[in-house]
Amino acid sequence: MVGDLVDEYRNRKERFSQTKSSTPSSTKGSSSTPGYRPLRCLPLHGALPQTDQLRIFDRPTRACRKVIVATNIAEASVTLPGISYVVDCGFARLRAYNPTNALEALVTLPTSQASARQRAGRAGRTRTGEAVALGALDPDTGRLTMPRGLRLAEVSTACGLDQPSAAAALLGACEEGCSQEVAAIVALMQIQRIFVTSAGQKRTGDRVRRQLFGCRQGDHLTELNAFTAYEHQTTQCSPSELKAWCRDAGLNERGLSHALTLRDRIGAMFARLKLPWVRAEPEGNPEPVLRALVRGYFHQVARLAPSGSHYLTVRGDHQLRLHPNSILFSSTSKWPAWILFTHVYLATSAELSGATGFGENRGPGPVPTCVSGVSAIQADWLLELAPHYYQYGTDREHVERALRITG
Repeated sequence: MVGDLVDEYRNRKERFSQTKSSTPSSTKGSSSTPGYRPLRCLPLHGALPQTDQLRIFDRPTRACRKVIVATNIAEASVTLPGISYVVDCGFARLRAYNPTNALEALVTLPTSQASARQRAGRAGRTRTGEAVALGALDPDTGRLTMPRGLRLAEVSTACGLDQPSAAAALLGACEEGCSQEVAAIVALMQIQRIFVTSAGQKRTGDRVRRQLFGCRQGDHLTELNAFTAYEHQTTQCSPSELKAWCRDAGLNERGLSHALTLRDRIGAMFARLKLPWVRAEPEGNPEPVLRALVRGYFHQVARLAPSGSHYLTVRGDHQLRLHPNSILFSSTSKWPAWILFTHVYLATSAELSGATGFGENRGPGPVPTCVSGVSAIQADWLLELAPHYYQYGTDREHVERALRITG
């Protein structure tokens, strides 16, 4: 943006120079427009040669007005005397880190308040001056951060969450009437693993987990069942009995204790923000909980491939495979047609080769990218709860085609 302005004013400067050399009257301060003095436009940026940078300190004649088009180098690095007016565009080119490709790049970002004050301070150093911030001309409806975005940021900060999707799921739970259940699920997401098994006992541990807490809707509700059972045991057992119960059930006692503390902290935050803290009605109904998760993780959705051996993301058709730790992986029934996932990572060949329960339709050979934290969802929820994401193009076509097939 600044580079375009520099080029524009540089071209204007050249035109004025040509007019000045061809029209004798321009040397006397006259202009083609009566009442206006010609502009002497000078760029200022870090890549400019030093000789050109020093030209900004030249005192202009009374026949023209000097205009300096500068990047944020003029905020603090250079003090220019005689500046009467500062026009702040409200943006700056800053170096930012992109976690997707692990590279840094120069991007155009809105300026901070400190930077805006620094820019305004460039005017009136040696004479009376004024500063104009172009951002002040924007209407209130044109704010980059809307009220929902502010609430998302507030929830994320208050709960110590580093994932906006988790905060969006919490707010979605308020609309679905299941904030207590989703708060527990979000708290459990912060725990690396709540189910633990000793070496060589994985098959037995999976069977116990399925018998005690298993839910056919997927991992999130299975973990919620384990959390609910643990919370009940904390009110019925002594510390030693609780530890023994967790060991027999294959649960991570320390992790569940931390999740319980975090869930209560989220509940206190809901009370402070005057958000509803309620349970789903009727109790145990999984649909509101799953819908709330879709409101937060609508972009992390995949559909079952025609072969039935893996899943394909809605965007990009990237292959995903259920991790052996998922409750759905060893399910004897057919895998769900659509899933929502909250964890993506690479599984080792040893993890996949040592797993059981592939079944005939699972297909040979591991897919490197695996997902866990998986729940079965309905495809029509995507169009209902995230129309802004599935409104146009092939994404919506995939969902509508799936609805026609399953319907």
